[in-house]
Amino acid sequence: MKSIGQVIKEATKDLTGKQAKFVSEYVSNGNHGTNAALAAGYSKKTSYSIANENLKKPEIIRAKDKIMSAIAERIGLTDEMVLGKVMEGIRLPWDKENYSAIIKCCELGGKHLKLFTDKTESEVTLKSHEDWLDVIK
Repeated sequence: MKSIGQVIKEATKDLTGKQAKFVSEYVSNGNHGTNAALAAGYSKKTSYSIANENLKKPEIIRAKDKIMSAIAERIGLTDEMVLGKVMEGIRLPWDKENYSAIIKCCELGGKHLKLFTDKTESEVTLKSHEDWLDVIK
């Protein structure tokens, strides 16, 4: 198994030096973009904007995701494990001590199931111009 250092080096090989440092800092500081930009050598004045821009760049997103996936794999963090823990929290006894934990677990479960989204999915069928010509004839 590759070390996390090797994964970082491999994942960031196509990035500039500052971008590679940004990604490395971002995954190690709890995903705080501005602090990662500062640590990578960007100025305090531009660090927020640079972090925002960097986190939209596909090559940086790929590198970050590759590193984070390797870390999750190394520590045994899986979707099933996380959702299992959420379910354990939901099943806690409903008493005063557990209310906030249960509510948070319900919220996380609902987010996973996309119960709280403002977006709606719809299916649209568009007619071709030939179909419209048939309708108006």
